[in-house]
Amino acid sequence: MQDVIMYANNLARGRSDYQDCAILTGNRVNKIEESEARLHMQTTGSTLRQIALQIEDIHANGAYDDCRGNAIALFQYVFDWAYEAFYYTIIGNHEKEVYVDIEEALVEKEFDYSIPEYLKTKVDKIVPKITSIAFRVHQYVQEQGYTELPISRWLYLYLGSSASIAEQFLLEQDLNS
Repeated sequence: MQDVIMYANNLARGRSDYQDCAILTGNRVNKIEESEARLHMQTTGSTLRQIALQIEDIHANGAYDDCRGNAIALFQYVFDWAYEAFYYTIIGNHEKEVYVDIEEALVEKEFDYSIPEYLKTKVDKIVPKITSIAFRVHQYVQEQGYTELPISRWLYLYLGSSASIAEQFLLEQDLNS
């Protein structure tokens, strides 16, 4: 199932027929220590597992249908969350905790950033491309039959692909302007 993340990364890099999804250039301007990256990945993985399990519980109670619209809203929300959380990791602010509000995400509210405005603007400019990536990744997940698995399993990788792209995107941004 790691192919989901590879597929999403290829979309974000604009490989093959997906130039309309290209948001990654491969030109990283920020660096992160390997130990910092590992710690961040563990924290992100844990948060994504919690989100996927919460959604599975909500679904079991009949309050969430795993339709494409909700999945796309969650993809964007997780992108925004991961972008901000990784920003604080890169600048070395380990005390800043970035919270995830599942209810907020499910009603398609905008993520409430607490990062500099110029960094938020960089994401605002690519929202249509993120939406396109989310749509295509969800379609890929369905075509591969992964949506037949428990929600927590496929949603974890789906959202993980969003976080991965957000983190790569941030590594390509000038954090000073």
